[in-house]
Amino acid sequence: MSVNEAGVAEPLRVPEAIRAVVYAALLVWLNVYVCREMFVRYTPHMNSMQGFWIAIARTGGGGWFHSEWWRYWDGGSPLEFIYAPLVPAMSAWVAAVRGVPHDIAFQSVSGFIYCLGPVTLFVMAWLLMRAPGYAFAAAVFYSLTAPAQLIVPDASFSIQHLWDARRFYLMTVWDETPHMAALAVLPLVILFLSLSIQKRRPVYYAATTAAIAACALASDFGPVLTAMASVCLLFVLRRQDYARNLLMTAGVGLFSYATCSPFLSPANIAAVREASAGGAGGSWNVGSFTALAITAGGWVLLWRYLPRWTRDWRLQFCALFAWLTGSVPLIAFYLNRQFLPQPGRYKVEMDFSLALLAVFARPLLVRIPRPLRACLIFLLIALAGEQIVTERKFAKAVLAPFDVTQTIEYRTATWAREHLAAEGLYNGGDTVEQDARVSIAWLKAFGTGAIAISGPKSQEAWKAFAHPTKFDGRLPVLWSADDVTIYRVPLRTESFAHVVPESALVRHAPRSRTDTGEAETYVAALDNELLPAVEFRWEGKNRIHIRTRAWPGQAVSIQVTHHPGWHAKANGAVRQIKADGLGLMWLQPECSGPCDVQLEYDGGAELRICHVLSASALVALAIFFGWGVFRPMRYR
Repeated sequence: MSVNEAGVAEPLRVPEAIRAVVYAALLVWLNVYVCREMFVRYTPHMNSMQGFWIAIARTGGGGWFHSEWWRYWDGGSPLEFIYAPLVPAMSAWVAAVRGVPHDIAFQSVSGFIYCLGPVTLFVMAWLLMRAPGYAFAAAVFYSLTAPAQLIVPDASFSIQHLWDARRFYLMTVWDETPHMAALAVLPLVILFLSLSIQKRRPVYYAATTAAIAACALASDFGPVLTAMASVCLLFVLRRQDYARNLLMTAGVGLFSYATCSPFLSPANIAAVREASAGGAGGSWNVGSFTALAITAGGWVLLWRYLPRWTRDWRLQFCALFAWLTGSVPLIAFYLNRQFLPQPGRYKVEMDFSLALLAVFARPLLVRIPRPLRACLIFLLIALAGEQIVTERKFAKAVLAPFDVTQTIEYRTATWAREHLAAEGLYNGGDTVEQDARVSIAWLKAFGTGAIAISGPKSQEAWKAFAHPTKFDGRLPVLWSADDVTIYRVPLRTESFAHVVPESALVRHAPRSRTDTGEAETYVAALDNELLPAVEFRWEGKNRIHIRTRAWPGQAVSIQVTHHPGWHAKANGAVRQIKADGLGLMWLQPECSGPCDVQLEYDGGAELRICHVLSASALVALAIFFGWGVFRPMRYR
């Protein structure tokens, strides 16, 4: 069942369904033919975050219904705060089912998502527009071209960039698999939400909820894309019932949020917003209002005048969505203004929406004389055939067998895994001397025992150190190869817990990277041989055991990120855990001699509430979906 231009339900006929299945199978073949090595081997590209997601898949573990502490990076964090979980979870599942290493499992998931995107676009376009041939053409166009490169090119303009295998390149060489996963689910969000608005049946509400939740769990782009699509649908479908449609959509959205709330908790959203404002994504500024005004103004103009040109709500939606997604990179590229973080990454949405608009080439084609139309179709098929061959050759080159053990990143990580744990700081000052002093202070303050430096001749893709020789003669060298050097940071103890005078704690957050005054006082206490030694041991993922000796006026400083989910007892008595100026934990043990400290992590009240909310929403969703499916059967 689908909904036509006038909003009337049209039953699916068998011949049309068979054609659609054939088209979907052809799309799967086309994309699998291009990327088939992705399912059997892993070709590393060290400039991306692929290793990040593979590591989460390998060590994330975790139940959905309780929080776990991720201790491996940045002083530790709740697992829910690390990244959107869908791609790592799928990779872990594939690794377990197929019995393959996690790197191959991750690349298999990437290959699956690469093939899934055109198929879901086709299914949505076909069921909404009831033109399987044109929907198939749009999906092939999406599979084989990069039309956004003609409007907002990555490099200099060239007509040839239309034929770039950009989607494949982004997923294999860079780190867009989670983003592409959200985009692959988006057509299902659009399809089910439109059916929910039109049909108002529980089964569609449940399907929309699941699709929105999956989109959000795939990437932080998911909620933004869902909001964009929802706004466009609300303003073109059943306008006379706008208030009711808005309430229904808001209800579905809230239910979807409840389902995935552990990974979108208020604290997590605030952390993402802060990271986006301070990182490469750019922050909100005065120019952001201009960018937002241009986007909103263009969208309102389209919404106001599109009904004069066409009454087809589907074409209106596609045009509005194309403007909404395309204006983000357009304004950033030509006017250097943005209101969303990382606007250039919305080029993939622009490719998606432009391909979707291609479905509406049908009225133009039917006006062309039949012989000329046949020649045009033949030309398009020939161009598609050439492009399939070209993309296959490109894919073979990108996915050529490569021994990951020969990369400098692998060799460095392997040495570090076998001998120590490594972190680093990039630029501590304008001079080599200041840079070294500041960097060493921060390294010691955070309990870092070694640091790997990539020099200008290194194979490593990112050479972020302002003064790569700053530690020469200042820190002992542990290992060196191909202009990558690992230095030892001298620490009095490898423990992450320390007994220090309370007066030595860092009380205020540093104002800048060179504001090391309090940190140097703290480091001096860490190096004080007269202070008691401390035994620090992880007992599972959510428990820390500390043994030491302490007296009044002394604090136990723990070089683990502070989070309200941690709770402590010292010699059996409850103690309050506090945050220092570096965001690390400390407590007053109130001991007079031997001190046994136990720390337990339970996620804190916020995450516990979110997990309960998620479990309740999942149970309700299952009941709701079953009721929507089986209830009609009772009346047949």
